[in-house]
Amino acid sequence: MADPWQNHAFLAETAAAHRWHYQQTAPRTFLLQGTTPAGLSWTCTAEQDLTADPGPTSSFTWLCPALAITEARIQQALKSPAPPFPLLTIRPNTPQTEIGTLLALLRNLFSGKDTPAGLRIEDPANILDPSLITRLQHWPDAFTASGHLRPPTLGFVRIDTTGLHLRSAGWWASAPALAHQIHLGIDLAARLLPHFAGT
Repeated sequence: MADPWQNHAFLAETAAAHRWHYQQTAPRTFLLQGTTPAGLSWTCTAEQDLTADPGPTSSFTWLCPALAITEARIQQALKSPAPPFPLLTIRPNTPQTEIGTLLALLRNLFSGKDTPAGLRIEDPANILDPSLITRLQHWPDAFTASGHLRPPTLGFVRIDTTGLHLRSAGWWASAPALAHQIHLGIDLAARLLPHFAGT
């Protein structure tokens, strides 16, 4: 492969292999769309920036709008002793300062739960199990800006007013990594859906 950052075929190939819809919406913006087995619609937007310094960059954002924290759900939460939706947040645990390292240690000490290496997880509803955590930590190889092959890393998972998001960035030209991210989103949505029932 001469320049993996010029390769867009992996997007269409991934969509075709899984029967997902695919389209290019701008010169370097691409959209995959599908439906989970439970009938929830989702999108995965892939965007490139080849002018970034020190090298090309990208983002992959998987979104399921049905799992949003809506105004109605917030109002219900205010009236209920137990929240009617889970507050799942996952992001890399990469403190950059000494105080950040200290805060991370204190967080782990008082949380009562072990935090998997490399991830900071807030999961009060216990959505995640060891197999999902392993998949969040270990991805298939993809091309980095430097042209090397190495696994992408998770950017974040969160639920907000627009839905359930799963994001990664800084890689390209890997159908396995793209499918991995999309299937992670689908499987997380399946775990979360029962907690949103009736809200």
